[in-house]
Amino acid sequence: MTNKTKSATVFSKFANAFRCPHCKCSFKDVDLKSLKCSNNHTFDFAKQGYINLMTHSTKSHYDKRLYGVIP
Repeated sequence: MTNKTKSATVFSKFANAFRCPHCKCSFKDVDLKSLKCSNNHTFDFAKQGYINLMTHSTKSHYDKRLYGVIP
């Protein structure tokens, strides 16, 4: 079982505790691959097993130099 499937299985038990960040409706899991609210806002599980519910990107002090991409 992959991390993605494990996370989706656990999340499906607690889906009613979370709300869509766009419309505040409850989520339903879709084939253990993504979450969808009643207004069809969809969030996919990453292969690492997490789901990103942020509605916008954030500025961070982390950049490519931190990961050794830029010398």
